[in-house]
Amino acid sequence: MTALDLAFHGGMVLMIGLAAGLPFNMVILKNKSHDQIRAWRVAHSSLCMGGTAMIAFAAALPILKMPALWEKILIISFVASGYGFCFSMFLGASTGERGLTFFSGNAIYRLVYVGNFIGSAGSTIATACFIYGAWLVM
Repeated sequence: MTALDLAFHGGMVLMIGLAAGLPFNMVILKNKSHDQIRAWRVAHSSLCMGGTAMIAFAAALPILKMPALWEKILIISFVASGYGFCFSMFLGASTGERGLTFFSGNAIYRLVYVGNFIGSAGSTIATACFIYGAWLVM
C-alpha cells in the first residue's frame, strides 16, 4: 500500500461521513431525541474529520523517512481505523448502542464496541508511526 491508497481510502471515509449527514439532517427535522441527534452528529463530524486526517497524512507521508514496514503499518492501521469507525458509527447511531465496553450489552452493543476498538487502536498505531517518521526526519 502507498500514500495514494491512504488518500483514496481517506476519500472513501470522508464520503461515508458526508453521507451520515443525511440521517443527521433527518433526525433533526423529525424532532427525534437529543441522543439520536448527538449520535448522528458524532458519526457525521467524526467520519468527516477522520477521512480528512487520512488525506492529510497521505499528503505528508512522502516527506517522512521511515522504514517501509513502518509506512505499511501506518497505512494499514489508518485504513482499518477509518472503516472500523465507519462501521461502529453507523451501527451505533442506527441502533442507539454506544459500545463502551465489551462485557455488557447485547450483540449489537458488542459489535459497536469492536468497531470502536479497531478504530481507536488503528488510529493510535498509525499516529505513533507518523510521529516516529517525523522524528526521523528532524
